Amino acid sequence: MLLEFEEKKYFSIVNFYIRRILRIWPPYYLVIFIGFVVFPIVRQMILHEGNIENANPLMYLAFLSNFDQINLGILPIGIGLGVTWSVSVEEQFYLFWPLIFLLFQGRKFLYGILLSLTLAIVSSIYFSLPAKHTLFCIIYLSTGALFAYLHYYHREFSSKLADIPSWSFLAIVMGCLLLMKYGSNIPVPNAILQFFLAILMAYILLFQVQCRESMDLKNIPYLEYLGKFTYGLYLYHTICNFIAYSLVRLFHLYDCCGYYAIDAFFRPLSSLVFSLVISYLSYHYYEKY
Repeated sequence: MLLEFEEKKYFSIVNFYIRRILRIWPPYYLVIFIGFVVFPIVRQMILHEGNIENANPLMYLAFLSNFDQINLGILPIGIGLGVTWSVSVEEQFYLFWPLIFLLFQGRKFLYGILLSLTLAIVSSIYFSLPAKHTLFCIIYLSTGALFAYLHYYHREFSSKLADIPSWSFLAIVMGCLLLMKYGSNIPVPNAILQFFLAILMAYILLFQVQCRESMDLKNIPYLEYLGKFTYGLYLYHTICNFIAYSLVRLFHLYDCCGYYAIDAFFRPLSSLVFSLVISYLSYHYYEKY
């Protein structure tokens, strides 16, 4: 949005929505179809279990799956449906975020970002919003937008901000992981904790954009290339988990190989391979079209 506005001196909200729809909707609705239609058939054929679904298909079709999961308090049974809550949040975010940009264009967008961030934190604390609520998630999204704004309009400042030793960067990554694991034990409101976590995550991204060669993750072979498939990897990975689990059940691998060998090695590795292959095929022969 910032790039388009600065280069063309206007922002096309129509083109923005067209780009988002073409990128997000095809894989999303494919997963919805698999979860509500294909999975019940496969479940009956492979696992010989009846079709019982607690999720509301209309909520998923309308990108409201996060609220459906909040209301249920549990994940849906349909394979692949559970992870769609964050895609729903993303689409809800895209509904109003460009409108805020139209109100606060260019450098003034900083006010819109800070207003959204403040509203999200205060509302999350006051109403004790769950983590899958859209307003709660605006904490992450606004923080990311804030760092993007700094990087775009204050490149020199953001470059200095990211100019830290490699060991400091690794310490920030470690701190981020520790907060994700043990942060719930810290006696502060969850919204404040997640805001701080979002700052660390956004800084990690900023560092990777600005960093020196020694800590540049793009130096790892094929890692940047795999970035093209991350949306597919995210959406399809639970389906691939189910495929790996079904193979274990189908060929009675627990009986011959033991639980440790299967759960520690075969299932995660085979699921990763399936995820990579399916995401690659989806991107090149479905999403790109």
